[in-house]
Amino acid sequence: MIMSRSGSRRPLLPQRGSLRNKVYSEILGDITDLIAGESVLLRGSEDQIEAIEKDLREWQDALAIAEEKEGSSNEYLTTLEESRQLALKAQEILNAFVAKRKRQPERSCFIKFVFFFDDLIAEHRFKKEITEIRCSIPLAILRRQQLNKVPISRLEIGQPSASSPDDFTKESETEVGLVRLDQFHDKDMGSMLTGVRGVGEGRCVISIVGISGVGKTTFAKRIYEDSGIVRSFPIRAWVTVSNESQPEAVLLSIIEQVNVAGFHHETMEFKEMLSGFLCTGRYFIVLDDFMKKEYWDTLQAAFPDISNGSRIIITTPNKDVALHASSIKPFELQPLSDEAGWEFFKTKVQVPDELETIGKAIVRRCMGIPQMISETGASLSLSPEEATVEQWKRKLEELKRDQASRYEALSEAANTLPSNLKQCLFYFGLFKEDYNIPARRLVVLWVAEGLVRQERNNEESPESIAEKRLKKLVEQDMIQVVKRRPDGRVKTCRMHIILRDLWESKAKNANFFHIDSNSTSSATEIRRLADHLDKEYVCFPHIHGNDRANISDFKSHYKNLCTFLSFDTREGDIPGDDIGNFLYEGIFRSCFQGLRVLDLERVFRPKLPESIGKLTHLRYLGLRWTYLERLPTSINNLLNLQTLDLKNTYISVIPSSLWQMRQLRHLYLSENYRSRFVGPKGASSLTNLQTLWGAFVDDEVSVDGLKWLTNLRKLGLVFQLEALQPQMILVRRILRMKSLESLRLVSIDKSVKPSSIYFDSLSDLENLSSLYLLGKLENISDMYLPVNLPGKLTDLTLSLSKLDKDPMEELGQLQNLKILKLFCNAYSKSVMRCRRGSFPELRVLKLWKQENLEEWFLYEGSLKVLRELEIRRCENLKEIPHGIEHLLLLRSLTLTDMPKDFTARVKKNQGKDWEKIAHVPSLNITPPPDMTRTGEGSSYSELYHHSLSLF
Repeated sequence: MIMSRSGSRRPLLPQRGSLRNKVYSEILGDITDLIAGESVLLRGSEDQIEAIEKDLREWQDALAIAEEKEGSSNEYLTTLEESRQLALKAQEILNAFVAKRKRQPERSCFIKFVFFFDDLIAEHRFKKEITEIRCSIPLAILRRQQLNKVPISRLEIGQPSASSPDDFTKESETEVGLVRLDQFHDKDMGSMLTGVRGVGEGRCVISIVGISGVGKTTFAKRIYEDSGIVRSFPIRAWVTVSNESQPEAVLLSIIEQVNVAGFHHETMEFKEMLSGFLCTGRYFIVLDDFMKKEYWDTLQAAFPDISNGSRIIITTPNKDVALHASSIKPFELQPLSDEAGWEFFKTKVQVPDELETIGKAIVRRCMGIPQMISETGASLSLSPEEATVEQWKRKLEELKRDQASRYEALSEAANTLPSNLKQCLFYFGLFKEDYNIPARRLVVLWVAEGLVRQERNNEESPESIAEKRLKKLVEQDMIQVVKRRPDGRVKTCRMHIILRDLWESKAKNANFFHIDSNSTSSATEIRRLADHLDKEYVCFPHIHGNDRANISDFKSHYKNLCTFLSFDTREGDIPGDDIGNFLYEGIFRSCFQGLRVLDLERVFRPKLPESIGKLTHLRYLGLRWTYLERLPTSINNLLNLQTLDLKNTYISVIPSSLWQMRQLRHLYLSENYRSRFVGPKGASSLTNLQTLWGAFVDDEVSVDGLKWLTNLRKLGLVFQLEALQPQMILVRRILRMKSLESLRLVSIDKSVKPSSIYFDSLSDLENLSSLYLLGKLENISDMYLPVNLPGKLTDLTLSLSKLDKDPMEELGQLQNLKILKLFCNAYSKSVMRCRRGSFPELRVLKLWKQENLEEWFLYEGSLKVLRELEIRRCENLKEIPHGIEHLLLLRSLTLTDMPKDFTARVKKNQGKDWEKIAHVPSLNITPPPDMTRTGEGSSYSELYHHSLSLF
């Protein structure tokens, strides 16, 4: 017999009560007899059975008490019937379980082994069903003392208490939640709301992570008060969890907010009581400002998971806490961009024209934190006539002083960094504080400098190690991400503005770089030099002066120089002349002999001296966007080059010596100026080449040279090969590149219009994750899609492909595809379908200028995790695609250059398609321009030049 903890069994039959609950009592009596008579068969499930017995007994007593008080009320009769159904269900579950056990004869060891998992599943199902029964019994009326005071008609799930998040939120942060801030977080809000709705039916914990003041509380409050959330979750509560809060206090706050009736502090077991009550409905609980992992370990048992879609939202500045509480990836709320921060600032204060420059400096000091921007703007909210430059300068200095504590914390964290990360962090000081640094530039610079090296016996490339270090600095809040790529990697970034002043000083003291000091005492130790065209700069006359030959200390300044970056982006010939003269003078005086990095990106046509070939230690030569027309012939001597960046130059002839540069890892050529890639006559030394981007190949250039580039990871080619045979040779060369991760191929004819691409299969490129094909895809075999694609593909772009069969069936089977772009007549037919289960991981989908497309069907179960959809210039598409209403995670729909009749269909609350997309948080409509843009030539030109900027 299953005994209670006291060791004796209490009879379930009530001592009081009328015939109305007699049926209920009889059912409970049968259950008691079954438990007592079949205790052996129920062995192993004692805990669950003892618990259900206890709950049913207390529930019976509660009914008896309630009947005395309100035995004729409709509420009581309804509750009695629900109770009878619960008891019957419990009886059925117990009977079925016992019957199954009785059917099992005495088994041999072998037979027991055969049926082991079947028995295990049955026992697990039984325990789960019993738990569901228990969760259906409102714990709010399990306590007899509560029922003595509270009638059943009031013992129901209460609405959220009148205590709103405002009562639990820090005043300074809720102030940020003004409506005017909403526009800057609309997409984030949409993403979060769709995430809350779409993470499954189990109880889920979703974390909002971000630095203090970024608006986590305001953001969570908007979600908490969203009308859809209020409708979907009848039980809601909000608690701010301070460092001083005790877990019991958190539970008590939730209990009080959800109106657990008749609750007495001295008699309650908080965790058990709350857990039981939350079993009675879908709940939505916000734990704001959550700081400690151990708190979650204590609290989580109070939040039951009965697969009804309940949600818990945690806001925390600590990502480790978020990951501890849930395996779901935290939602990271980013600071506002400079542009968004400036717009938000202007909602707080009127900015006279003469104060715009200093105003933007003030906003940059606010680091994109809405709370700081709001408070700063409020302190300056005088009329434009009263605002002065002196006043705003004082505010800027005040901000710098007020950031001292944050400054010290970051400084302390930076000081504890390992030396390899410190060196990487120093490098940010070479760029101006408001300069958005491309991550691709940082990575190759770090490698060229030797700050990142490939570890022995480690196949991971230095570039991959560099990206990880950048990610680490971002995670430690020392580097701010300005923009991310679609795959989530950093695209542009900069040093945290608070950290910058201190870190510049440290870098200079460590003789890491030299940018603006007028002191000459350490002139002989200048190692890294950044020219920002600052006339106060001690090196300004050396670079931009007219009398370099008479500067006696020139050599003493630069004899140890290893890095030179110029940011002189003025128009005209002067920047190019100045750089040319500076380089000539330095080389002539035997300086720069240790120069490793020469980065002249965006300096207009720098006049590189012929003597540049003497810089034999040079590893990085950056000439991107310089529009340079020729390279000195002596560049043949730069055999230690790792990166040669000629993108967006007018250089069409590449020196043949390139093939002997054993250290070359990255070669960017000028695709739009047809930089011909002339292969070597014999074996090549370019076995370390990782990137070849922008090369041009035609019938005059042999593609045999590609066969030596077996370690390429990124390849971008434009080819003009009219016949099939040369293309097949090209394909064979590409298929040998087993390490290839990114491939872009553009096929053109002699009139620079798109031509054909012949492919059979790319499936052998097992590491390929990104693919861009511009040109008509021709069938070589009978495959549905002309190109058989590798399974690891995550990013695919097809442009001007002119496929005559719907590609979505085959593309939808790519299990890892996250980004799909179909540009300019990639598909030539009128109907497109996305089948159920297709595109299981797709996040971004763009359809541009599919001229013949008229109807698009999205079957339920397709594109389940799609976040962003853009439809551009699909002029014959009749309506928003059928089935878009099933894309519950869609957060952004963009309609660009679509006909007025089409956009009228999505007009809020009026358009014929509005109900299809009403759930999408962000709808962006850009009307077509006044002038008509038609014709394939113009479309190709637009997309071709778009493709040039992809890397």
